[in-house]
Amino acid sequence: MQIKTKKLLSLLFLGISFISYAQDISITGEIRPRTEMRRGYRSLINTTDDFALFTDQRSRINFKYASENITTYFVVQDVRTWGSQPQLIYNNEGTTTFHEAWAEAMLNKNFSLRLGRMELAYDDHRILGSVGWTQQARSHDLALLKYQDSTSQVHFGAAFNQDGPQSITTLYTVPKSYKAMQFLWYNKDLGTAKLSLLVLNNGRQVSSSSENYINYSQTLGGHLTKKMGDNDLTLFGYYQLGTDGDTNNTSINAFDFNIDIRHKFSDKLSASLGYEFLSGNSQVSNNSDNSAFNPLYGTNHKFNGFMDYFYVGNHSGSVGLQDVYAKLNYKLPKINLGLDAHFFMSAADILDQAQLLSSGNTTAASSFLGTELDLSVGTQLNKQAKVRAGFSTILGTESLEYLKGGDSSLFNSWGYVMVIFKPAFFSSTTAK
Repeated sequence: MQIKTKKLLSLLFLGISFISYAQDISITGEIRPRTEMRRGYRSLINTTDDFALFTDQRSRINFKYASENITTYFVVQDVRTWGSQPQLIYNNEGTTTFHEAWAEAMLNKNFSLRLGRMELAYDDHRILGSVGWTQQARSHDLALLKYQDSTSQVHFGAAFNQDGPQSITTLYTVPKSYKAMQFLWYNKDLGTAKLSLLVLNNGRQVSSSSENYINYSQTLGGHLTKKMGDNDLTLFGYYQLGTDGDTNNTSINAFDFNIDIRHKFSDKLSASLGYEFLSGNSQVSNNSDNSAFNPLYGTNHKFNGFMDYFYVGNHSGSVGLQDVYAKLNYKLPKINLGLDAHFFMSAADILDQAQLLSSGNTTAASSFLGTELDLSVGTQLNKQAKVRAGFSTILGTESLEYLKGGDSSLFNSWGYVMVIFKPAFFSSTTAK
């Protein structure tokens, strides 16, 4: 949904003109430049590869209006890399969009209906997440029916996507997007615990020379958090079935589960230990089903290491993953420090390519993929500005080379510095 600068300014000034007459209006913003250094990000480097260095920026204007009966929310977003446009530019389509544009009506004290373009973020974002780390983030066009009482929430969402207005077909050609999707999410507050259940039906367009149809897969699972004194326990598990989104119509039989225990030593120091298993397809034996779990529309950067080697636009349909991790977090008066360690293994067999070339034998390589270390630091400059930075390195193995290519003996690293400005331009409490 693209808009031009004049339309953007008209929308902003229209909101400002009404701010003195409405009690629940706010206009906020976000400017988020991030500089990244990449040398082995997502894949191992080769000796001929150079490092990459760039700055990209997300800029947003958020407009919200809320009354007793209706809430509307608009997020105008511009994402670009510094220097990607000439200094003297006439027009450039495609960089400024409505990231969100929805309205929600209260049907009664418990039910509401939201329609439009919106972010979806549930539980820990594993299956449905906003993908806020990426500058563009993720949003969906759908209808969302919501129920809420004092201890429970139920959300039902439904979407049916098209390239544009159609007259004689419903063929959908937008890449990497679902054609149809429905989900049901239930959340129950149990006092010291919270339980969520999710059912998601995902439909992908399949087009062949003879017919067009939709392949559906189902994701079923739950998410549990439990507070036990100074310990926090998190469990989640999901099972996928249905039909693969390709013309082979392969049956899906995949799963994902995670256990995480966090201990709070003091107000300053906490530590977590965890293990996640995502099933995969063997490269050595034949797979009658597709056993590779797909996290679908989750915030995958949050999981399995910040260098994004797994499931961030990659690794789908592969050998799966086992992730044993430990995390430390330490809070100073004005600085927050974090150190994460991930020990990666495949969930299914990896083909030993060296053995295949030397002897012709089809054997499995070591399942150990490597170790990643992620260091992060953050500080609040003031109420409306903060800085985040990080540095990561991965110590890969020969098995990781088989999956990703590159050279594991080289030093692979990634680092970033990000400044986040969040100005509050107007609100109903300040406009008098």
